[in-house]
Parts: sequence; structure tokens; C-alpha cells
Amino acid sequence: MIFETMTRPGQPEKAVIVKTTQSRWRLTLSKVTTGVLAVLCVCITASCQASTGNEGSRGSAEAQKSGSGELHTDAEPLTKRFSVLKTPVGVQWMSGTYGNPRNPGPSTYWIDAVITLDNNQTSDLATSYSPGPNGQTPSVVDGMKKHLPPGPFLSSDALDGAFKQGNWWARAYLNPQSHKLVLVATGT
Repeated sequence: MIFETMTRPGQPEKAVIVKTTQSRWRLTLSKVTTGVLAVLCVCITASCQASTGNEGSRGSAEAQKSGSGELHTDAEPLTKRFSVLKTPVGVQWMSGTYGNPRNPGPSTYWIDAVITLDNNQTSDLATSYSPGPNGQTPSVVDGMKKHLPPGPFLSSDALDGAFKQGNWWARAYLNPQSHKLVLVATGT
């Protein structure tokens, strides 16, 4: 029946068969192309989706932190980068780079620190930068979580701004009860 609808008067039967085979071939190619495009769209969509997974962060999704896992207790690297710290009573911090260390190119560095302040420093930060409760817990690497003081933490844009120096900036979380300051810092 397909042959009858496709034939014209005077057209040889062989021509109809060729035309029908071409139509089937085009239909098959069209189905394959549509299937391949559908699979590509699913793959591209899946690869473009990012998980944020940064509960308690005030920024956008962050790159993966990598580091040695070594806990540092020397204050000089922190006071050198953030002069507002002056002379802390004690520090505990870890550092590393963002992303995969095997990738070439310039690195962006991170420091997660818990800093013990004296009463005067705690009071100065609280009065100078007016931090308030935000209900958030600092997003630090696993090795630093056990060093975090219990909340609540106080923070503000002004307090964060106090720790912007040169190519370094930080999110700062103050816990006045324990006289501890938590810094989640990034620099180049």
C-alpha cells in the first residue's frame, strides 16, 4: 500500500523501492539522532549541577579546600596577614589551597583559624564593629571543627571588613563568652 501512494503514473517499480528505503533510512537516522541528543542533554545537565553543601556560610558555593591537615599554633602568619589581631593569647589554625593541587596555575589559599583573644581585644572588636547574632556556625575544615567554641557567634559586614588586608579577606565570627574569634580566610 505504501508503494501505491508513492508511485506516479509511469514511474518504474524499482524507483519506488529505492525511495521507500531512503525514507526508512532517514526515519531511522532521525530516531538515532534524537536519542543521542537526548542522552547528551541529560549528561550535560547532570554535570552542570553543583551542590552547595555549605551550611552556615554567608557566601556562595565554595571550591573544595585541600591541605596537609597540620594544626598550627604560631600566631605570626595570622598577625602578619591581619594586623587587627594585634597580640592574640593563642591560635590554632589550618591552611591549604582551594581546588586540586595538581592543577597548574596560580593558587588561592585558605586559612581556618580559632583565635583566643584577651578581654580587651574581645571588647574592642565587639564595640568597634557591632557584630550581632546570625545563627550560623563557621564553615571550617573537619580538622578545625573540634576547636570551635560553642555558639552563638556574632558577625557583621564591618567585622569581616576589619579582616580585609591586602590580598586577604575573611569571614569573622566572634564568641565573646569564650573570648574566641573564628576566621575563615581566603587570599592570593
